[in-house]
Amino acid sequence: MSPRERVLAVLNGEKPDKLPFVDRLELWHRGLQYTDTLPERFRNVPLTEIHRRVGMGRLRFLSPYSMRLRGVEV
Repeated sequence: MSPRERVLAVLNGEKPDKLPFVDRLELWHRGLQYTDTLPERFRNVPLTEIHRRVGMGRLRFLSPYSMRLRGVEV
């Protein structure tokens, strides 16, 4: 099962093949990039690929709404 399939199985009351694990690796990634201590094997590797390599689901935040500002100059 993929990380997504594991989460969906739990949400559907089904038993996944193993415990789903989803985390926010972007905090870890950004911090180690800032301090230049990111492990060599993860340098220049997209974050989505890092999640895949470590077998972890990726949590993404999306806004289910939009904002409309009237009379505001940006």
